[in-house]
Amino acid sequence: MAGNDKTFKTYIMILLRKIHSHVWNTFIFSAILLSSCCPPPVDDEVYINIYQNMSIETIPVENVIDTCYRRSPEFFFANSAMFDKEPRGKFLLHAHGYVCEVDSGNMLATLAEAAWHMGMERNGDLIRIDFDSLIVKDDNESRLSADYARAMSMENTPTYIVEISKTQSAPSPVRMEKGMIGFGSWDTEVEFKDIRIEADGKNILYDVSCCRADSGEWKVQDGILMQTSRQLRTRAILPDFIGNEYVLTFKTRRTKGNEGFFLYYGLSANGKKGYCVNVGRWGNRFINIEDTEGEVVTKILPWHLKNNRWYDVKLVSTSEGVEFYVNKRLVIGYKPVMPRQFYAAGYDEKTGETVVKVVNAADTPYKVRFHLAGGTRVEAKGRVLTLAAATGMDENTAEEPKRIYPRESEFREFGEQFDYEFLPFSYTVMRIKTQTFLSIAVMACGGKTNLETALIQAGDNRAELEKVLNHYAVDSLKHKAACFLIENMPYHYYYTGEEVDYEKQFFKMLHEATLSPEAIADSLNRGRMNEQFGRTELKYDIREVDSAYLVHNIDWAFKVWREQPWGKKVSFENFCEYVLPYRVGDECPVEWRERLYNKYNSLLDSIRLKPESVYPWIVADVLLDSLKKRSPRFVSYSYAKHSAGPEIADWLSGNCEDLADAFTYICRSLGIPSGCDEMLMRGDNNVPHYWNFVLDDHCDAFFCSLLYPGPLIQSHTYDAPQGKVYRRMFSVNRDMMKMMNQPPEKIHPTFRYPLMLDVTDIYSDCEQTIHIPESRFLIRPEQDEVIYLCLPSRMEWVPVAVSKCKDGQVSFENVDGNAVFCLSVYRDKKLLPISVPFWVHKELKYFRYFGNGEEMEQVIILHKFNLFIEPFIDRMVGGAFEGSNDAGFRKKDTLYLIEEKPVRLCNVAYVDKSKGYRYFRYYGPAGSYCNISEVGFYRETGDTIPLKGQVIGTPGSFDGDKGHWYMSAFDGDPYTSFDYKQPDGGWAGIDFGKPVSVGKIVFTPRNRVNFIRKGDKYELFYAGKGGWISAGVTVADSDSLVYNVPKGALLYLKNHSGGVDERIFECVDGEQVFW
Repeated sequence: MAGNDKTFKTYIMILLRKIHSHVWNTFIFSAILLSSCCPPPVDDEVYINIYQNMSIETIPVENVIDTCYRRSPEFFFANSAMFDKEPRGKFLLHAHGYVCEVDSGNMLATLAEAAWHMGMERNGDLIRIDFDSLIVKDDNESRLSADYARAMSMENTPTYIVEISKTQSAPSPVRMEKGMIGFGSWDTEVEFKDIRIEADGKNILYDVSCCRADSGEWKVQDGILMQTSRQLRTRAILPDFIGNEYVLTFKTRRTKGNEGFFLYYGLSANGKKGYCVNVGRWGNRFINIEDTEGEVVTKILPWHLKNNRWYDVKLVSTSEGVEFYVNKRLVIGYKPVMPRQFYAAGYDEKTGETVVKVVNAADTPYKVRFHLAGGTRVEAKGRVLTLAAATGMDENTAEEPKRIYPRESEFREFGEQFDYEFLPFSYTVMRIKTQTFLSIAVMACGGKTNLETALIQAGDNRAELEKVLNHYAVDSLKHKAACFLIENMPYHYYYTGEEVDYEKQFFKMLHEATLSPEAIADSLNRGRMNEQFGRTELKYDIREVDSAYLVHNIDWAFKVWREQPWGKKVSFENFCEYVLPYRVGDECPVEWRERLYNKYNSLLDSIRLKPESVYPWIVADVLLDSLKKRSPRFVSYSYAKHSAGPEIADWLSGNCEDLADAFTYICRSLGIPSGCDEMLMRGDNNVPHYWNFVLDDHCDAFFCSLLYPGPLIQSHTYDAPQGKVYRRMFSVNRDMMKMMNQPPEKIHPTFRYPLMLDVTDIYSDCEQTIHIPESRFLIRPEQDEVIYLCLPSRMEWVPVAVSKCKDGQVSFENVDGNAVFCLSVYRDKKLLPISVPFWVHKELKYFRYFGNGEEMEQVIILHKFNLFIEPFIDRMVGGAFEGSNDAGFRKKDTLYLIEEKPVRLCNVAYVDKSKGYRYFRYYGPAGSYCNISEVGFYRETGDTIPLKGQVIGTPGSFDGDKGHWYMSAFDGDPYTSFDYKQPDGGWAGIDFGKPVSVGKIVFTPRNRVNFIRKGDKYELFYAGKGGWISAGVTVADSDSLVYNVPKGALLYLKNHSGGVDERIFECVDGEQVFW
């Protein structure tokens, strides 16, 4: 890090494991490298919190693997964290030594070996270092700097060895070597053409016939380079170009196979070193950049290639790295860096010292501010052992055998906070006198108030919860997990009673029977003869859950976390929130982990032993694909008022919330960090929506759902009008509660005890903070009153965010647009709107208010819901009305062609009546099944009664339903329809017996009764002060309604005669615009 030009934020979790017989006592050091808004006086700040952690038994190993590492310094630097990724419980590594084969005597190699040693040291549960057999690299009498470094490492090995999740501090860029370019594939036939290289001011179209193939079956045809085999690895190299500063463009497509293509760059002369962009790996689902040995060097991202589609590809290469584009979109990039600072820490029980080891392989000093917490006392005076050199190339010689030699010094400024500057090219060991203490519940749980409050609320159940705490008294990580659950249990509850039992029966029948959900619900309702039915008893977890249940849940959660390969990528914090919880909703707590683990764990056998199994989201994608093959049953109707419980993971049936619960249960039983994200209310519909997320190793989230086809996708690519998105949490959002700072009864139930976290920003690239001035309030809120940002659901406003007035306005952060909102307050157990509704733009980041003034306007209303729920109206586009005097329509004239989808029930087409025809018909476009509800032919444009004749048409209907034959198009009922048995070729017409002239055609699309219906009673409302205001009740006498309303008002049409599909809208330039 150069001076103060940059700030750097890194999180380091150091897990200390004590090797003592078959028991490890564990300490945790959480070191967080923080940045601040102002340039800090140090390069990094390291926060170290020490508290005693868990005690576990050694996992039996099946194999002992002897190994010795002889690599380059670059390898040791770049891979010092390699063992952090290895799965536990399958083998034990016996390390006989390590040595830099290149420049082995210089200081840079020494520091590389020291960094490597620290990586092995912190993985002491996996690696046994054989210090006695460390390789001696030199037979002369002088000792190399590496020998001194090994001695420092051996002599300062703490009792508690280290597992660290991130060792890199300030990485330095590595210059990309010049190399060749190549193309290839894996089990896929691919083609490449129009290969151009722009370099040194020249743009050259490459002759693909010059390509040199070293694997696969390649040929050139019509200027296209083709790989025509299904070999597992193929490659063809452009031999006449070597460079690292260029722009490569080409077109490519896959024609057959299971994956995508390879693009090689930076290849060495022998082709053994370099990099590869792997596009469409693992079944054409992902993309990443890897080196030629298969080591992945970037994140693995979702990506899919369609068959037989040409893609425009561009690779921009510089000496610092590459960027890879597809169809002008940046997909992935890579700039290789080399970590230059490395950390390890431990505690020496014999001397009572904290041992901190730091490697600084940079050519500049490295100043760090340490914050040491968790000890009862830190002495100011301590020892520092430093091995340093002037340059990385320095080494000891016979003339100067101690040119590089450990120097011990005394440091007198140790404390809970201290600064230390590490020399360039140095390996430093600090020994700090520290008195430690055993963690108690207060320390492990982050504060006395939350835990003590929960235990007090437990009442008679307190003894059960204290049994759990005592059970884990010497296992502080499980103790901390127990505290996490207990201190949040007061906010969780469930119901018991016959009603709940019937709800579970609904899900079971939904899974086992083919009946519709309505029919299942009706059969269950017939059993509701008991007067006691419907009564449920509310129970709180804090007063009911016993110790045996909690212990079983905690032990099994830890088991899968530690045993599964992907557990290495799950932090303790994410484990607590997204693996550990024993419930997902308001279901009755029952044991489920072991049963679901045994049922579903085998689904992951295909991925478990592969290198990519360390990524939770890749494992989740395999699981999701397997579960989809079991055909989950989705229904929009739900009989249940409460969560189904873990049995839903067996039934895989229900609405989007039920299926999200099912996937959450299964993931957590297998140690995959997952949960449910939700829209409390959709921005474009009257219902909430639920789906799953899975965390990746960078704590980003991937969208996934049992309902959606295809693999997991990155969250920000999920496109829906969201308004606000929340993540369901087991822990209560105390920051939100603190902000509201009101008695529970004064807070809307949705936010009273918020078990949620706002994650709108990870789903939207256009989130914004909106500010509404008090001048826009129709009703003034009370002092310190909570104000709710609401989305509409029919005529109700549903709260989706909370805030308070400050400096004359109320502000809401992370609001996703393209939705209509309103502000409300919660009074007398109901929401009271206090503002005019307003619309928030998604991309331009502005919003506008709907009108509620005195200026009036006339509006014409044709339907009560957005026509996107009318799937059949689109089927009329391209349909034609034809006339003929030939019964077979061999000679015909097109009277009218439907070019736009109909927007009302009765649509009028005026036609030329100068010519008469005996036969008239409607001919449906391709793929439409000739869907039409009603047709009328009129002699004059002013006629109101259609002409009569003999109905004719193509016989048959879809699924043999005789109610949907062609006669339905002429029965006078706009709610019956023709649905032909084939997608193409259907028509419905009329034979008038003789030629007649027609001047008007009136037609009705097939519909779901959302247009204005003659004879129904309607009432129009507009949004005004205090809520919805009626603009009048009327009975429809046609397919339209006419009202006078305030200009620019937000409107809502209620059909009092029936139907539930209704939605807010406005009238703009004579058209209804629904939101």
